[in-house]
Amino acid sequence: MLGSLGVQLAVAMVASISQHGVLYDGHGVLIDRESTIGNDSLSLTANQRKCLVDALYQKKVDDEEFLKRTVFETLVQLAGVRQALKVRTILQ
Repeated sequence: MLGSLGVQLAVAMVASISQHGVLYDGHGVLIDRESTIGNDSLSLTANQRKCLVDALYQKKVDDEEFLKRTVFETLVQLAGVRQALKVRTILQ
């Protein structure tokens, strides 16, 4: 219970401050790709997105188009888990 709560808190924090999280507006919708924030954030995450989609596609997790559509959420989730693990390591 506490572990999963920690991950959810970490995901929320990462989403609010990371280059992945700034791609969403207050309603959870991707912002306009033509905006300055959208363009900068997309270029900052290009390599990460391609690497993650390629890796998951090779593992046959899902079809490539679905992976491309959900890659931002996946990156935020992974970053949240990473931060929760860092906190757990520090507290031990």
